[in-house]
Amino acid sequence: MKEGPHDSRGCLRELAGDRILGICHDTVEQSSIAVEFAEQAGEATRHRYGAPDRVVTHRLARLNVPTPSWMRAPGECPGMFALESAVDELAAAAGIDPVELRIRNEPEIDPASGEPFSSRHYGDFGNHDLAEYHVAVNADVTEIEAHWLDEFDDDLTPMGGKGIGEIGIVGAAAAVANAVAHATGHRVRSLPITPAKLLGAVAGF
Repeated sequence: MKEGPHDSRGCLRELAGDRILGICHDTVEQSSIAVEFAEQAGEATRHRYGAPDRVVTHRLARLNVPTPSWMRAPGECPGMFALESAVDELAAAAGIDPVELRIRNEPEIDPASGEPFSSRHYGDFGNHDLAEYHVAVNADVTEIEAHWLDEFDDDLTPMGGKGIGEIGIVGAAAAVANAVAHATGHRVRSLPITPAKLLGAVAGF
């Protein structure tokens, strides 16, 4: 089982000062004829950024293919590439640091429900470049210990727990695409990012 192909497109309405005025996120994806499966690729967009206007749509094409299913970071990972890439492009066009633009448009409450967030923050990184990043191998792992975090959140789940694994990869693809754009001057708007998509754009360098 694997995730099916997505065509997920994000767009933003122009800034008023440093505020995003509107967000749209349209997703087209495939499912099988036998079983309807729709991955909610645009669902996270309903809860992001404090824009007063937003439209999120999902359309499903029923095809003669195997039924897709969830894989890693279901929905959010493929869907957020569209929105977060659009935010990066808007930040570049407006001359605002992309992280700062996100912070300025962080909503006080959940835009979808109107309820306060149980917790929400922008984290920091242990390593800021690949030169300092140590990739662990088997020889580096001597003992594994599990520790419970001293935090309970019964607003999020009945058990009071939170996921901290897969959700960390959600913004990675858009961040890499933004880095590629800075390095080459060409913005790739579809995944995967391959040399073939860059060769024509950088041929004049």
